[in-house]
Amino acid sequence: MSDRKGKRPAITELEEEEIKHNNTNSDDNDSENGSDNSEHVEVDESDLGDEKNLDDNELVAALLQAANALISEAEHSGFDDTTQEKLQKADDYFEQVLEIDAQHIEALVGRAYVAGLQENYGEANDILEFAKEMIQNNKTKTPDELKEDMKTIKIMQDELVRLRTEGEEDEKLIQQHQQEHSESSSSSSPMKDASSLTIPSLIENGVVSPLFLNILHEIFIRFDVNKDGGLNDKEISDYTKVVNGKPADKEKISFIRKTFDWNKKTGLTEPGLIELYLQQSAEEPEETYKDLHTLGYDLTDKK
Repeated sequence: MSDRKGKRPAITELEEEEIKHNNTNSDDNDSENGSDNSEHVEVDESDLGDEKNLDDNELVAALLQAANALISEAEHSGFDDTTQEKLQKADDYFEQVLEIDAQHIEALVGRAYVAGLQENYGEANDILEFAKEMIQNNKTKTPDELKEDMKTIKIMQDELVRLRTEGEEDEKLIQQHQQEHSESSSSSSPMKDASSLTIPSLIENGVVSPLFLNILHEIFIRFDVNKDGGLNDKEISDYTKVVNGKPADKEKISFIRKTFDWNKKTGLTEPGLIELYLQQSAEEPEETYKDLHTLGYDLTDKK
């Protein structure tokens, strides 16, 4: 980050159009929690004008408005396959603000909130600690202004605690569901030794068959759109939308994160996808056959 003045960061025509056409806005609460629960209002394009004619203050205002609107959209629409894209774009806008003013508190708090929504709580707290240091070293603002800035950070810290607590409660529910499902499966199924598990074309004596491994590899490559070696939230949602007819909800994503091999940077790994299907095949083999059929693999004649 730099604290250069009088220069605007590069903004593409696509980003400019997104700022101009974003149809939501946020009110004074944005500076406190990075989002807004008020009714959406339409943004007047004439107020934004041509980006090239905006001074720094006007551009900062436009970028903050667009970022907070994207966050609000993500929260109001619930978890879908565009949520992560919206949050990432909002974070990009906050970063552009910080290229103009490296000590802009609302932009820093906004970035912390985005990180919290993405469950990156360590990163969120690091951003807030950085903001507190800047406030303590600030020599230009009045004591009252600095006090308000610290109050804003405290509010965001409380908000992050709330988000984390909700996430932990969700995780407890998932763990409880897993335990109940496991107990139900073990009590109703005579097969308790996974090494004896055999499902035609899929698993032989507890080991995934070469044919099934090859199919899962092809599936993984197909949905790893950005080719980073992992399936992120959006890619998982795209996959579940194909096989189930609807994208994965937040609880399903959280379950996958906690249950199968997961890379914090890239998402569900290929071994994680294999683990997922090994578990599903052991519990509901017909569901696996259905998924494969939907994806273009008909193994019914090999059963």
